[in-house]
Amino acid sequence: MLITVPLSFIVIGPISTWIASLIGYVFQATYNISPTLFGAILSGFWQILVMFGLHWSVVPIGLIQLAEEGATPIFAFSGLTSFAVLGVLLAVLVKTKDKKLKGLSIPASVSALFGITEPALYGILLPVRRTFINALIASAIGGAYTGYFNVVAYRLGGSGIFALPSYIPDSGEINANFWHRIITFVLVTAIGFILTMMTDISKAKTHKKA
Repeated sequence: MLITVPLSFIVIGPISTWIASLIGYVFQATYNISPTLFGAILSGFWQILVMFGLHWSVVPIGLIQLAEEGATPIFAFSGLTSFAVLGVLLAVLVKTKDKKLKGLSIPASVSALFGITEPALYGILLPVRRTFINALIASAIGGAYTGYFNVVAYRLGGSGIFALPSYIPDSGEINANFWHRIITFVLVTAIGFILTMMTDISKAKTHKKA
């Protein structure tokens, strides 16, 4: 503790804060140039940012936009990634003959549907890296679609399938924004599923033999 605590406060903490601030600045600058490109980058790398806790550099931007403008694309970009993971998991469930992998896929799919990807991320996607890459690709494509059609979240609500009401404006009108959100969820799920069905995971294992 005499070594790690001072090191955390003096070195690790400031460096992490600087990196997070830099990421937030770069993302905001990219969005000003091209929402489509920004969406592809943010959605494509969202799960990686979450792994290192760096997504907190982007979340405040979304909260500020909600407070000042009443809508934000940030949560629209991040909110689709769980469905890309869902598509990958469904394909794994169909393809794999590994009983452990199949057993992990079922509860992880349910969690992903409700916006929780950690069980899938650490239980399947990272151990089976090819599936992780498929999820990132599907997310990036969905992010580009979201940015191109300017899909926004009007409030910070539930996650996963429960996030759908967040894409309905306060007027209660079911507009194009809501339908594009549904299309995006279906799109990234389908892409994640197709890519993984085309991926050879026959030798994939979530554990190493002793």
